[in-house]
Amino acid sequence: MNVKSFLVNLIVTFAVAFSVHAVVAYLWYFFRKGNLFIWEQAFVIALAIAVVISLTRSLGER
Repeated sequence: MNVKSFLVNLIVTFAVAFSVHAVVAYLWYFFRKGNLFIWEQAFVIALAIAVVISLTRSLGER
């Protein structure tokens, strides 16, 4: 497993997952509960998705 490739995959996947979750969660809370957004939830979910996908990609390249 190449560490540089893993870190690049982790950062890119985190950014994409965080952006998508932030938009979807904001729209969900906007239409359901008003103008409310939970940043902690978006950060934790994006981090979990980024770690799992990056590890899967890195281990699959072997």
